Formats: sequence, structure tokens, C-alpha cells
Amino acid sequence: MGFRPSEIVRRVDAGQRRLAHRGHADREPAVQRAELLELAESGTLPGRRIGDHWRFSRPALIAWLAGS
Repeated sequence: MGFRPSEIVRRVDAGQRRLAHRGHADREPAVQRAELLELAESGTLPGRRIGDHWRFSRPALIAWLAGS
């Protein structure tokens, strides 16, 4: 199962403000946790794994969404 950045952008679109405000990408209802993990593990989504947890920078996520 693969997800193109354009699919995520289309589904998140108006949720960008909520994403930035909440600071938790997997709480955005348009994006499933499994999708985020797949994108992060493949290196497509900018993030860093620390132990068992993924960390995402809000500015990096917003820039990634804007550039997709």
C-alpha cells in the first residue's frame, strides 16, 4: 500500500491549520496513523524516530504539505 504526497495533501488540505495548531499529525482525522508511519518509515515524510516514537516538526510538516 503506497500513498502519494498529493493524496495526503488533498485529504488534509483545509486541515493544515488544525495540524499546525494541534501539533499532532496523527490526530488529524483525514490522515490515518498507518499512513503517517508508512510515509515516515519510507523517508517520504520528514520525521525522526527516537526509540519507539516518531517525532515531527510542525514547520517541516507544513513545508512538506505545501511542496507536495
